Amino acid sequence: RTSMGACHSDQPQPCAQPRPHPGIDRTRSIKFSTDDNVITAIVRGERLDSAASVEWTKSPHQLGNGVSKCEISGPGREGSREMMEYSIAHLQFSKLCRTGTPPKIKSITVYNNPKLLKRFEKKTSEFSRDGISTKRVWVFHGTQERLVETIMMQGFKVGGIETKIINGSAFGYGIYTATTPHYPLQYNRKTLILSEALEGVRGQASSGKNITPVSSNSWVPTNRPDWIIFQSGSQLLPRYVVKLVSP
Repeated sequence: RTSMGACHSDQPQPCAQPRPHPGIDRTRSIKFSTDDNVITAIVRGERLDSAASVEWTKSPHQLGNGVSKCEISGPGREGSREMMEYSIAHLQFSKLCRTGTPPKIKSITVYNNPKLLKRFEKKTSEFSRDGISTKRVWVFHGTQERLVETIMMQGFKVGGIETKIINGSAFGYGIYTATTPHYPLQYNRKTLILSEALEGVRGQASSGKNITPVSSNSWVPTNRPDWIIFQSGSQLLPRYVVKLVSP
């Protein structure tokens, strides 16, 4: 068994000794900014767009090909990477719930996938070069639990083009996501993938028309305003797997 906040591994992992980071005072609380609908950490007045500069208290589990994961059941130690990652995901999850009491979180698993990060950054650069908006949003994707790790390792694929369609394509071929967790929960999905995403040029899709909007990088169904469908998997960076407590 592992204690709360510990990273899961098949083999015992030595504790990674935290190294000092310039400008970070670990005796102070980490605060968070919600500017532009994206929650980022602010430590001693320094905005951190990535938590990568803060050390883990336990070594993440290595999955191969440079991918690692760490399952966190609570905030962990003050000033630790566990606290930062858990807080960012938990706050973003709660914010996207918008109304009502948010479902109770059982655990949050943080994935670090350099290949998918590089792909996401490349797409961001392409959008910027072509004068397309690089605005980022957070979205949920609910799927069968057996498929979660494949997505976190390989990234999202477009149903009907790169992989088989599982849940339909009524609004065109793309990757279907939601800006709140409520819709995936209606399908009894207790495991959700929380991703950063690039909207790009955003269009609309009419109900019942299996047509991808022309010249759009993402689109929203007219009768499902809390959905966003993305043209390409490279527009999404899956970062967290959120497991919810069953009622």
